[in-house]
This record gives sequence, C-alpha cells and structure tokens, in this order.
Amino acid sequence: MTVCDRIRICIKFLFSREKELYLFFGKLVGTCPRDIRLYHQACIHRSLHIVDAQGRRVDNERLEFLGDAVLDAIVADVLYRRFPDWREGQLTALRSELVKRATLNLRARQIGLSAHVESRMGVTACPANLAGNALEALVGAVYIDSGYRRCAKFVESKLVEPYLESSVAAMYTENPKSALLEWCQKHRVECSYHVEQQVDGLPSFTATVYLSGVAVGCGEGRTKREAHQQASGEAMKKLCNPEFAATLSAGAVKNA
Repeated sequence: MTVCDRIRICIKFLFSREKELYLFFGKLVGTCPRDIRLYHQACIHRSLHIVDAQGRRVDNERLEFLGDAVLDAIVADVLYRRFPDWREGQLTALRSELVKRATLNLRARQIGLSAHVESRMGVTACPANLAGNALEALVGAVYIDSGYRRCAKFVESKLVEPYLESSVAAMYTENPKSALLEWCQKHRVECSYHVEQQVDGLPSFTATVYLSGVAVGCGEGRTKREAHQQASGEAMKKLCNPEFAATLSAGAVKNA
C-alpha cells in the first residue's frame, strides 16, 4: 500500500459514519480496514434476512466458510513452527483445542467481537455460537481485505499466542502424566517424582517432578496419583516453551 493510499484510508476513517467499526476493527486487527463492509458483513447473522441491490443475501455464512479454512491453515502453520519435535497427532490435538467451537465462542467474547454481532435476537440475547461463527467470518474478512500475512499476524497474536499454554494444559488435562512420560521417552529425558505426605488434618500429598534432575513441576492432591497428575500438568505447560524443551532434551538445563 502506498503512502497516498494510507492517507486516503485514514481520511475516510476520520469522516466515516461507521467510525466505531473502524476504531474497533482497526485496533483489533492492527491495521485500518480497507473495506469496512467486509468486517460489517462478518458480524451479520442470516436471521436478519438482508439482501443487496442484486437480491443476494448479505450475511456472514460465506465469510465463515472461508475463515474456517484459513484459520485451520494459519494455526497449523503456527504450531508446525512452534513445536518442531511434536508428532502429527499432538499437533492435530492442539489445533483442535485452539479452533474448536467452544474455544472460538469464548475468544469472540474475550476480544469484544460478540458486542458487534447483529441478529434478530439482539446483542444481549445472542447465543455464544453466533459470536464464534462471526469470529471465523472475521478471519475470512481480514484475509480478503489485507491478505494472508496480515491475517496470520492477527490470528497468531490475538487467537493463538495468548492462549497457547492454557490450551496445551487443557489438551493434557485427562492424563498429563502419561503425556509427560511419553515426551520423556521420546527425547530420552530422565523423569522422576518425589512425593511427600502431609500428616496434619486430612491426608494429602505433594509431588515434585524432576526432568534430568531439574524440578519442573509441583502438585498437590488427596492421593499420590492426583499429586503426580498436577505436577505433570505443570511440567507440560513449561514444555510448551520450545527453547526450554530443546534445552532440557539436550540435558543442559541448570535451573527451572
């Protein structure tokens, strides 16, 4: 985009009747929208039955279709680069955790997109899944309006990076110890647990997990198993950091 183009867009922004949308999406995406109509359409649910001058429906379903595919591709790209040692099954599971419907519904509320969704039910009564659908449509709108690079930057900075550690932890919530032992076996890292029993009041246990002799996770529980699982989950969160994981697997970590 040339300097003249940027000036023209900024002038259009300053005097636009849709200034609120420009402000919101410009701040959210990180660049001034070129075609604000795309972003507006991403928020329109089909229940409003809006049609244009040519009789075509104006809603977010087509943008949602496109955004769903683009979102999957971008998240796969981010995870492929972020976790070079992960197998396909692990990458697929984490991508599913990041783009599943419940996650997108939550992210749409967290970034404030749900307040801009238009439907017959209104904003206050808008079901959560409508906001998640609008978020996918927004990804499609950004892709059309600004291209893949800007769209990828938006997705990575707003929808992936802030939630990556919690998503990894959620992925391993069911059995983090099994996941940790699998990682250690693959990378030939020694794993051991130290457990202490608390004798005051109700019986409880505190577990510390050591990888290559370094304490990387602690946990508490009513049973040894619960303490082991909690400590393993904390360790798996730290292994989300590729630099830490690479150093640990090389046996060079001195401090957790």
